[in-house]
Amino acid sequence: MIYTIIYYAFFSSAVLFYGIGLNRTTLIPSFSEVLGTLFIMLASILATTVLSWLFIQNILIPLGLAELYPLVSLLIFLGILSPVFSQENTNSVFHTVAKNGLEIVVIENYETPLVYIELVFKAGGNYQTSENEGLFHLYEHMLFKGTKNRTSKELASTIDNLGGQINAFTSKECTCFYVKLLDEHISIGVDVLSDMMLNSLFDSEEIDKERQVILEELKMYEDSPEDLSYDLLTENIYKTDGLGMNIIGTKESLYNINRENILEYFNKYYVASNCVISMSGNFNFEEMIKLIEDKFEELDKIKEKKERKKLYLKRLELQGFKSFADKTVVDFEDG
Repeated sequence: MIYTIIYYAFFSSAVLFYGIGLNRTTLIPSFSEVLGTLFIMLASILATTVLSWLFIQNILIPLGLAELYPLVSLLIFLGILSPVFSQENTNSVFHTVAKNGLEIVVIENYETPLVYIELVFKAGGNYQTSENEGLFHLYEHMLFKGTKNRTSKELASTIDNLGGQINAFTSKECTCFYVKLLDEHISIGVDVLSDMMLNSLFDSEEIDKERQVILEELKMYEDSPEDLSYDLLTENIYKTDGLGMNIIGTKESLYNINRENILEYFNKYYVASNCVISMSGNFNFEEMIKLIEDKFEELDKIKEKKERKKLYLKRLELQGFKSFADKTVVDFEDG
């Protein structure tokens, strides 16, 4: 009998390790997590053994039901395990749409003192034409070239001085601007990103400078057989479609782009209704949503709220999206 009890005790400990692992989001556990799991293991062994033994000695044997001790041990084993599998993952995911149509996805992660914030716009190589080929990649450069509030150097140094990182990339499908930094500086990161999106100068001299930088970048790609062969492949597959065009552009298309083109397409594509902000890290959902809405309030307000509600519900229907908890907040009030 005692061997059966010990068997269940050790088996329960193994499942406890597994159950705790189900609620982890990082590959390597911390020292405190290892100690905590070992403590739970020892406690489960002791609890299963003692409770099973007491139940058998005081209830089953007097009733002549000692042969039921394996079942009793199993039930105690399952009782100890049940809280492990009822745990909720500490990393909660929330989704909302701001008043101006800006879609926001938030993942709370309290296991690290870091935050990651990215603005993703549906504006990449797929949306360019032969006349403005390379335009969306140019935005990736120009938004770092100064705003009404910060110079180009200040945009970078504001984040760098905090030990963070700020950068951007352009793909066929999107343009993305992001920051990574300590959670205590989260408001600064959001402020810098909003400043770039709302107050960029697009100075003509800076446009000319970045055009030359990109032309050098284009030469580097042409000197890379791997990159060049990929561009030739997509060009032959997709022909004149945006997917077949070089994200960087061509010499001719880059010289065709002027400040008027840049402002026209920026106001068309880099708007709230065409953007998703995703964030992950150590912060509070409600506080983060409020911060985002305050900083990006002027980013392309959608005036017709009925149209916004219809767009939002249609998006959920197409994606099969299911709201998380009760914190999916959409404001559709009239007025």
